[in-house]
Amino acid sequence: MRLLDSRKGLTVLNLGSGKGESVKKVISTFEGIIGHPVPIKVEGRRVGDVPISYADCSKAMELMNWSPLHSLSEICFDQLSMPFQ
Repeated sequence: MRLLDSRKGLTVLNLGSGKGESVKKVISTFEGIIGHPVPIKVEGRRVGDVPISYADCSKAMELMNWSPLHSLSEICFDQLSMPFQ
């Protein structure tokens, strides 16, 4: 909140681990937590798909002294308690 109070205009910050994880890794982590396979359908890359994407959180670290606290396993586990929308 101090950052919002101290700046004028728009500030965009990415929040994430700063480390890319593959879709396969996320699915296998989630499967390990729930104890059964997640049904998937593997398709080819679509036109316009980026080869890699992850949150560069360095600006949040610099401006807010923010750093990620949770592992991929913890994030997947926390998702189980979220209501489906």
